[in-house]
Amino acid sequence: MNKEVENVDEMIEIDLREYLKILIERKGIIIGVTLLAVLISGVVSFLVLDPVYEAEADLMIVEPDFTTDYNAGIFNSNEYRQLLMSQDLASQVLEELELDGEYRPGSLVNSLSWQIEDDSSLVNLTYQTTDLKRGEEILATWVDLFEERSLELLLNRVRGNKEQITEQYESYQVRLDKVDAEYDQFQKENRIELIRNRIRTRERSLVDLEARLTEVENEIRLKEVMVDSLTEILAGEEQIHELRKAIFEDEALSQLNQLLEGNQITSEELNPLYIEFRRRLRNEEASLEQLRVEKENLTADLKKVDSELVEFKSELVVQERRLEKLEEELSLVKSRYDDLIQRREDVTLAEEIQTNGLEVVNQAVISDIPVAPNKKLNLAIAAVLGLMLGLFMAFMAEFLSDWDKTGWDQSTDVKVN
Repeated sequence: MNKEVENVDEMIEIDLREYLKILIERKGIIIGVTLLAVLISGVVSFLVLDPVYEAEADLMIVEPDFTTDYNAGIFNSNEYRQLLMSQDLASQVLEELELDGEYRPGSLVNSLSWQIEDDSSLVNLTYQTTDLKRGEEILATWVDLFEERSLELLLNRVRGNKEQITEQYESYQVRLDKVDAEYDQFQKENRIELIRNRIRTRERSLVDLEARLTEVENEIRLKEVMVDSLTEILAGEEQIHELRKAIFEDEALSQLNQLLEGNQITSEELNPLYIEFRRRLRNEEASLEQLRVEKENLTADLKKVDSELVEFKSELVVQERRLEKLEEELSLVKSRYDDLIQRREDVTLAEEIQTNGLEVVNQAVISDIPVAPNKKLNLAIAAVLGLMLGLFMAFMAEFLSDWDKTGWDQSTDVKVN
């Protein structure tokens, strides 16, 4: 067991010695490749690549001090970022600075970056460019147009609310004038009071007619009793009386004549009581007929007045409902109209106090020290990559050298053994 461990250690020491031997023998390749990589990186960094300068500006998203229910407030950070990084805004920047032919909106947007902390309202804008003279001007113009555009968009929201409220206000103003005119016209016609007077008149007429009808019915019953009584009396009364009269006018002779039962004259005469009762009966019958006719007229008048009363009461209900509806609609429209007046004042105030929600903390400034290319970093990276490539080429050269001396198969056998 100890012998096996010693053999392994010996093999490791032999391999390390071989690797060191290879590195020493091939150090020219390693150093040359490394220097070549550093040289190429230096040429590219110092002579080929243009220096990139960075302009910075700081903004702060600020909540407005005073708000209403109808102002737009401010955008959130994502909305601000989308607006800032939009190609439309970049096109406006190029147009403003007359750089349309030198830059494209897409490349301009790609050179701009936006950074904001999660719990902070401070925004850092950086713009990288190879043009030291134009970089600061481009970013400053970008910030100015960004503030103007954001305020314009927020104002458009407020103006949209204002336009909508104004349309509703004008619509309700027309509606209020119409309802108010209908209500005034209804009050001028005074239909309800007129109908109430008619109802009171008809109710009094109805009471009078009912009272008179009661009197007439009582009189009819009395007349009918009277007619029945007179009819019974006439039925028991003789219409013609027989009268006997003595021939002699002397009283003594008359008595004698009576004793002798002769010499008398018999005659017929109308019964005056019968005639009187019959006259009274005819008068009572005529009066009864008049009362019956009056009763029929009173009954017809009662029906007519009662029908008119029902009609007027129905019309009164309709008019009262119409008045109630007009008053309710007038109250509702007036309340809505007053509310729109207040909302119109609020949205006008909102338009006046609306801000873009942004405050420039630091104006755009460009540093004359380029941020790219990082020459030291490029040289360091090139040195590391060159060293790694040199090591690879050194071992590859040693491998190819062995292969040329012993051949592929023998080299393989030696390695396996």
